[in-house]
Amino acid sequence: MWLKPWIDVCTTQRMMARSDFEADLTKLQANATFGKTMENVRNRVNVRLITDSNKLLKAVSKPSFRQSEIINQDLVTIKAARDKIMLNRSTAVDSGIVKINYVSILL
Repeated sequence: MWLKPWIDVCTTQRMMARSDFEADLTKLQANATFGKTMENVRNRVNVRLITDSNKLLKAVSKPSFRQSEIINQDLVTIKAARDKIMLNRSTAVDSGIVKINYVSILL
């Protein structure tokens, strides 16, 4: 796994930490790095709180509209899919494919 050397460095630094803060920081670095690689930006949603009936009608009529919930008489929550998705980081699947291709080239 391409992430293993970084996780090993963080684990070593955590064992050598002289304070709880240093240990927590290195653990956070490893967890955040792993979490960001596993994150699926396609699953993100837009949530809006709307009080105006005209804006509500416009939001509901968009193709990205997914769900609404009435909070009270003057407030509605709208959940919609993202209009644009920026794929600006590799995913775990991408990394696996690159590694498989690399190994097949060497053989």
